Amino acid sequence: DHLCGRYRSPRHWAKFYGIEDEEFVQQVQDATTDWGMLVHATGGAVKPSKSFWYLMSWKFHNGRAKLKTKQEPNHFSIEIPQSDGTSAVIPLEGNDVTKKTLGVWSNPLNKPTVPLVKLKEKGLNWVDKLRVRPLERKLTWLSLNSQQYPALFYGLSSLYASPDELEKVMGSVYFNALPFLGYNRNINKAYRTLPTDFQGIGLKNWSIEKLGKDTAVLLQHWQSGSAFGFALEFVYEAFLMEVGLDGSVLTQKFDRFQHLATKR
Repeated sequence: DHLCGRYRSPRHWAKFYGIEDEEFVQQVQDATTDWGMLVHATGGAVKPSKSFWYLMSWKFHNGRAKLKTKQEPNHFSIEIPQSDGTSAVIPLEGNDVTKKTLGVWSNPLNKPTVPLVKLKEKGLNWVDKLRVRPLERKLTWLSLNSQQYPALFYGLSSLYASPDELEKVMGSVYFNALPFLGYNRNINKAYRTLPTDFQGIGLKNWSIEKLGKDTAVLLQHWQSGSAFGFALEFVYEAFLMEVGLDGSVLTQKFDRFQHLATKR
């Protein structure tokens, strides 16, 4: 019935299905208080201005699950303990609101609009710096490989964008950066990410990088017993129930059975 209550980065999961909103929020409050006291014990502090939380609670209409809006559970509140012994209320955000946590822009509904905008801004800001203070070509490549790629790909596995959406952002950044890398910006797009062994430029393909990171996350958490590992199993089981095919779904032909699965 509930997925998580989230403030900053920790996530809280309901102890059992069918739990009421009130009891679940109390669980989150108890865990938040314990966590805040541990932070204080180690000399840290929890800043209310940097804290917020989401509540993902479902309701069912004609058998279809739908997330409740922020207005429906807005009488709930979460407080974080302060070093002076008082408590501060942190805001409840709507599940469609994108916020930055641990350097990554995300929202519970996985809408990619804002994260893609921020990703594009990060890439174009690097290009703007090159315009203001151009570097030698070899130093530009060094900056791209050593600084920009790690910055651009940080948190990429949490970005729920289609390959086409990601390629559109990638194309804009590469189009503006190519002259500083020593290439004509109007070069055929295929040559941008083609490996140098095949006479390409050898720029990284963001969709392939994301696939690699997604695969690494899956291998790390699948059947690991972690909270995220359990979430992956829940999603996969729900997917199997929706598709309704016998045996291993991943061995079936996608073109033939794709209509059975709900698309984003």
